[in-house]
Amino acid sequence: MNGSGFEADPTGKPIGGYTPTIRVRATPWALMALSIEGAEQDLTVILRVVPKVYRDDLPWIPR
Repeated sequence: MNGSGFEADPTGKPIGGYTPTIRVRATPWALMALSIEGAEQDLTVILRVVPKVYRDDLPWIPR
């Protein structure tokens, strides 16, 4: 990854809900000698492991 996303592999986890915490850090562009207030933040996310998600399209019937 290039640092712009997040992936989680639920392999081996039982079905249920998890609340992991991700620490993110903001860094300014190299030429900007700025300090960033609160540069590190902890984000809590909700991860739900489910048996399987089925996606299907229903037929569209005009009236």
